[in-house]
Amino acid sequence: MLYGYFFNYSTSGIHQVAPPKGYKPFYLSHYGRHGARRTHQEDLYKNVLGEMDKAFETDGLTDHGKDVREKVLLAYEEAQGLFGELTPLGVQQHKEIARRMVEYYPQIFLRKGVVIDAVSSNVRRCIMSMAASTSQLLVMNPSMKLSLSTGDKYMDYIAYDSQEWQSFNADTSAWHQKLYEFEHQKIKPDRLLSSIFLSPEKVKDPVGFAISLRWIVANTNALNLGINYDDIFTEEELKDIWETVNYKFYTLYGPNPENRGIPKQDACRLLAEMLADANAVLKQNDGGAHLRYGHDVYIMKLMNLLQNQKNTSLTICPEDAALVWQDFRITPMAANVQWVFYRNKKGDVLVKLLLNEVETRLPLETECFPYYHWTDFRTYCEQLIDKWKPHQ
Repeated sequence: MLYGYFFNYSTSGIHQVAPPKGYKPFYLSHYGRHGARRTHQEDLYKNVLGEMDKAFETDGLTDHGKDVREKVLLAYEEAQGLFGELTPLGVQQHKEIARRMVEYYPQIFLRKGVVIDAVSSNVRRCIMSMAASTSQLLVMNPSMKLSLSTGDKYMDYIAYDSQEWQSFNADTSAWHQKLYEFEHQKIKPDRLLSSIFLSPEKVKDPVGFAISLRWIVANTNALNLGINYDDIFTEEELKDIWETVNYKFYTLYGPNPENRGIPKQDACRLLAEMLADANAVLKQNDGGAHLRYGHDVYIMKLMNLLQNQKNTSLTICPEDAALVWQDFRITPMAANVQWVFYRNKKGDVLVKLLLNEVETRLPLETECFPYYHWTDFRTYCEQLIDKWKPHQ
């Protein structure tokens, strides 16, 4: 939990509520984050090791500090040439999610010749995640007709950041100063530095050092190094750093009123694509699945749009952000959104929304939760797009 969006995927809370009598699954629409990965920021290691190496050369590390340095060096060595890439754990996560899809919805995935259309972001860890998932599906049903695609063409909906969002995220934005102040008010690195350095006052940027080291430690959850990193931070220190990172994501991708709904606007493209694909499948009276593989922040934007929280119930106060938004609940490694469609013999269609395979509620009336009537669900999504899509 305290490692935020580096939190590894959990299957706790996953269960299936039976659909109303006579309804069977026939189509699944999906967007998934890549699985567990190595950090893509080599500078994290350079920042931490730069400080620790200077102290090491002058015998300025405590015995614990020497141990921490060796642990950081080991993680750095493992990451060489692999920054940002999927780990074996990430591959396994997607294989297991795909396996559960088949086990939960055999009517969709075990049908002979079923059409499965998979699209990935052009980033390798996403392509590898798509490959892991679809290879598992093929093992379980070799007869399926599988299509795999990736490339710049798909980035306009699978990983879309508008110019408005990029401007909001610029270093000169006022909220960056607010984040900086929150970090320096919330994070108290004195104990950490004193446990590592004999002269902790020599560390140039104590808060920055603590944040960088936290990311390195968090990332070891995705690796299999056989070493315990849990003795570096206290739980309270991890909680304080997590709250600052969580506030950052709440502001950049979530429902913080300060972002003026820009993340919701960006998510309209992905939501429109999912609607169009579903409408095409239903028009053809067909089934199968559309699988999309991208990144955590676009799931955050999509769920922000779909859940459509009212600004009056939200906060702009950094200290309170964790009460209304928790990044680890939305986008752990291998996070995913699934729409599962059911149909009866009369042709009536129901759909349910899963976030990380957990049946999830929307601000939409239904007499059969977690199932929604497709006509209601579709209208709700269309209204969201009409409301939030930027008008050209």
